Amino acid sequence: MPKILIVDDEWLTRLEIEEMLTDLGYDVAGQAETGAEAVVMARELNPDLVLMDVEMPGEMNGIDAAREIKAELGTPIVFVSGYGDPEYIEAAKEIAPFGYVMKPFDEREIHAFVEIALSKRELELNLEEANDTLERRVESRTAELAEANKQLKEENEARKRTEEALRESEGHLRSLMESASNFSVYRLIADSDDPSFLRVIFVSPSIMDIMGVSDPMRFETWFERIHPDDVERIVRANMEAFKTNRFDEIMRIYHPQKEKWIWIHAISAGFKDQKHQRTYVNGILIDVTREKEAEKALQESEEKFRLIAENSIDAIWQTDLNNKVTYISPSSINIGGYTPEEVMRFENALELYDDELRTLIMTEMGKLLQRPIEELKHYVIPRIEGRGLHKDGHKVWLEIQAKFIFEGNMVVGVQGISRDISERKKSEEALRESEERYKKLFDTSPEAVALVDEEGRFLTANPSMKKRFEQDIEGKTWHELMPKDLAESRLAQARQALRNNETVFFQDVRAGRYMENFYVPVPASGKKRTFQVIVRDITSQKKAEKERENLEAQLQHAQKMEAIGTLAGGVAHDLNNILGGLVSYPELLLLQLPEDSPLRKSILTIQKSGEKAATVVQDLLTLARRGVVVTEVVNLNDVIAEQLKSPEHEKLQSYHPGVHMDTHLEKDTLNILGSSTHLSKTVMNLVSNAAEAMPEGGEISISTENRYIDKPIGGYDNVKEGDYVVLIISDTGTGISPDDMEKIFEPFYTKKKMGKSGTGLGMAVVWGTVKDHNGYIDVQSTEGKGTTFTLYFPVTREKLPEDKSHLAIGSYSGDGESILVIDDVEEQRNIASGMLEELGYSVEMVSSGEEAVEYLRTNKVDLLVLDMIMDPGMDGLDTYRKILELHPGQKALIASGFSETERLKGLQKLGAGAYIKKPFLLEKIGIAVKEELEK
Repeated sequence: MPKILIVDDEWLTRLEIEEMLTDLGYDVAGQAETGAEAVVMARELNPDLVLMDVEMPGEMNGIDAAREIKAELGTPIVFVSGYGDPEYIEAAKEIAPFGYVMKPFDEREIHAFVEIALSKRELELNLEEANDTLERRVESRTAELAEANKQLKEENEARKRTEEALRESEGHLRSLMESASNFSVYRLIADSDDPSFLRVIFVSPSIMDIMGVSDPMRFETWFERIHPDDVERIVRANMEAFKTNRFDEIMRIYHPQKEKWIWIHAISAGFKDQKHQRTYVNGILIDVTREKEAEKALQESEEKFRLIAENSIDAIWQTDLNNKVTYISPSSINIGGYTPEEVMRFENALELYDDELRTLIMTEMGKLLQRPIEELKHYVIPRIEGRGLHKDGHKVWLEIQAKFIFEGNMVVGVQGISRDISERKKSEEALRESEERYKKLFDTSPEAVALVDEEGRFLTANPSMKKRFEQDIEGKTWHELMPKDLAESRLAQARQALRNNETVFFQDVRAGRYMENFYVPVPASGKKRTFQVIVRDITSQKKAEKERENLEAQLQHAQKMEAIGTLAGGVAHDLNNILGGLVSYPELLLLQLPEDSPLRKSILTIQKSGEKAATVVQDLLTLARRGVVVTEVVNLNDVIAEQLKSPEHEKLQSYHPGVHMDTHLEKDTLNILGSSTHLSKTVMNLVSNAAEAMPEGGEISISTENRYIDKPIGGYDNVKEGDYVVLIISDTGTGISPDDMEKIFEPFYTKKKMGKSGTGLGMAVVWGTVKDHNGYIDVQSTEGKGTTFTLYFPVTREKLPEDKSHLAIGSYSGDGESILVIDDVEEQRNIASGMLEELGYSVEMVSSGEEAVEYLRTNKVDLLVLDMIMDPGMDGLDTYRKILELHPGQKALIASGFSETERLKGLQKLGAGAYIKKPFLLEKIGIAVKEELEK
């Protein structure tokens, strides 16, 4: 089996050729990576054929190695090349290779060239062997004749044997030549009279396929179809061959069957038959059309590369190891503003980069050059991005990709491409900013947003969406997060959106909250379709709409009350002038009449009637909002207590003996600013109405309490945030119908029977009094079950003339202990802080749970006074949980409004202490703090 040596500096190429040759049944004797290594291996292996890369790094390229191998061993060479310099191609011709194989490889082409080369080699060896044998025999024969005639017979026999062997060898050779398809072997003989006339005495049959000649035995026909441009050169070379006995030319021949010009490589050598005095020419014709076409393609490829380099928008360059530019394409002027000539005048190409990129390149190159040479040969330097310096002074974003240049095993330079990516960087920056804005909107959006696939699985979700489910929902499906029927309903609506490629919108109510739902299909290139889920809480919007409706109704009511009040004020003014005589003159008359006068009784009746009328006038003034001057510090408990002891109340009880009165007055209620007279009448009117609503008897409850409102609450009135003293009067009477509820505070509206009691001004007076005290009214009633009136009066921190404290302040004072007050309302923080500082404590204040946690990361305190409801942000429970992570066992008191919640109870389960109900009282907060600190 023929042995083949593969020589190429690329190991992948060597591996590819070896796999092809092995599959074709050849024996790959070895592989060499350099020219020098190829020469050494050829001497050791003596291969039958060498596949040699033309261009290889190092001191000995493929042509030099082939020249030395062929000169020393005569081994046939087939050159392998991907592309090459024309100088390499021209130099390769001197070696007279047996063929050229172009990269990328075709297995059939490899097979054909190897077969041709091996056949040619075998033919040459056989011819040389035959000639050598013949020459040795002739020399032996001549020597034997000179020595003695007696050996003639032996010599003749030896000659016969030699001729027989020669004939056999020639037979084998002829068989080989007749079976060849890619080359043709011939022998010519010169005419004895005219040596320039050559006659064909042998030619292998393949000449018909190679050249398409009609009469191959006529040597003249071989030249009939030579390309006109080659004729003169071939004739001249042919004439020269008579002197040198050597002909080696490549020419174009027209092939009639193929109907095209083909390339033929003709090689021949002449020798003289001394015995017969004849001149013979042995030669070979090789079809090198494919090699020529490959060479032409290579030239065209090189031309294309040159055009690409010259017209590329990227800069293509080479530098030596000192960073001196040895080549750069014209596009350098478009990228950096410098012409190629200007760039090449720079001693160091790194001067074209800013400091950051220069340092990065030097660092990376320094690291790479420490690696083994064999690794670097196949190493492509990773892309580097940085900024170059434009000729006009501004900076240009560049993307650089490069690889090392080698000569043998030595790095001699770097070649690469630089691309202007300034626009891409701007786009990336714009995209990054856009993504950051979107992410910020996504993460901070109060709307719950998620991306869901068609199976109902959450791919991503923003914090608002996760908060709705109170867990991390990414990767989970609707069926895992909600009841099956609800999940199926959601999935059906989502698939409708995907099927119709349109947004599906619907509203629903969950846990008393109104929700808007949007399912929006998202365009996607993948197989799995997705859609965006947007859930918007419109509860506040709904409440606002309801509140607006309530406010409009209240405005209409207030406008109506104002109009009636204006009318009532005018009437009261006129009546006062009239009643002056009815009240004053009877008193004068009585002074003039004797005690036993029969007129005294009638005049007293007139006087009482006048006083009653004056009371009605006073009610009208209250209705007209002209009767209350809010300057007096009043305690509502005192007002109620005095009213319950009054003759009017005793009279009321005598009228309604079946009505039971129950009072729950909170101790230490705060004071309010107002009129005790009007407040007393308000209590009397409400109690009177409650009693009259229970003709068969029942129960009236009167209670007071301090109440802090954390958030505005809706009712008959909308109550704002703040500290209030609350008066609650409820009954178990007949209740008020919804229709009557809207009219109960209107003047002269009454459901009572005419002449029995009342003027229809009682509830109007209640309304006017509350409004004059800047308070609020809420009414809750159920027909057949009773009614509750809740009145809110803003508190004052002013004290009554008498100090009603029951304990000495020293008993609950502090001793400089540190307290942190956490409340989102500035007024409440200031009140609590003032009281605690008055009691001798060291106080700090923060306005949110987040601020409290941050403060306590670096500070410690003895006690927290923690507001339960803080909006926005963490409430008291979440804040305390975070603080316990920093300071386990931290003591705390809870401050809140009137209502206790589950979250408040949860806070106490974590270890928080007493619950201080707002508004704050000095004694209560002092005692609670003292007790908690002493635990």
